[in-house]
Amino acid sequence: MGKLIREQWEAIRGLKSSILVPWLIWGDLNEVLLPEDRLGGTHTTNGMNDFGDFVNACNLVELPLAGRRFTWSNSRSMSRIDRTFVDTDWLFLFPNIVLQGLSKGLSDHCPLLFTLVDLNWGPRPFKFLNCWWDHPDFRQFVCISWAALSNANMETHSIVTKLKLLKQRLKDWNHDTFGNINDKLKSVEADLDRLDKIKETRDLDSSEDCNLRYLRSSLWSLSKSQESLWRQKSNKTKGSNVFQLYSFVCVTRYI
Repeated sequence: MGKLIREQWEAIRGLKSSILVPWLIWGDLNEVLLPEDRLGGTHTTNGMNDFGDFVNACNLVELPLAGRRFTWSNSRSMSRIDRTFVDTDWLFLFPNIVLQGLSKGLSDHCPLLFTLVDLNWGPRPFKFLNCWWDHPDFRQFVCISWAALSNANMETHSIVTKLKLLKQRLKDWNHDTFGNINDKLKSVEADLDRLDKIKETRDLDSSEDCNLRYLRSSLWSLSKSQESLWRQKSNKTKGSNVFQLYSFVCVTRYI
């Protein structure tokens, strides 16, 4: 295996002279440079030496990683095998880039995020989310809200006006009751990240270990909901959100 990996480094190094554009090598390289790149590591291996020789021969510079010490872990081990190397030409093109290790979520690898500038996408448009149907209070909330909008003072309002008012109530309900799935995921991932970092220095106590199992279960459930949202955003749906909302109102009025 060691010979095969050494030949891999040599093959990549052979490409260096024939490629005239800036270099970026990024991903799971399945090797560490130093013993401290592994939890509890104390010895230098031949694989580390071969990796270091490759980095030096190609005149590569490793981008510093913010936020994490290790990028891969399982129930017993931790290491930094996901790495990012660039050459000087690449650094001249992107001198202010920041590399950050994110929470690993359901994977055993931490995603690596390049950041150039902060982007402001503005306010989010209204979306009728399919996952709302799974909330036990959603149907009743719509029925009560629609009934309130259909009282005597609203008789002169058009159906479009009432739907717009209902849309605002749904936005408020989503914020106050249903909650933002992305925010919930970030909170769970932050708590998992904190426990992962504690594991880098010591064993978890029983309470922390129980909390870790609960957070992993919550992460799985929230990730499935997020997957549903992504699927809805990526698929072409029949009709508009307003039509979906009006159809739902028409059905719930007779239930």
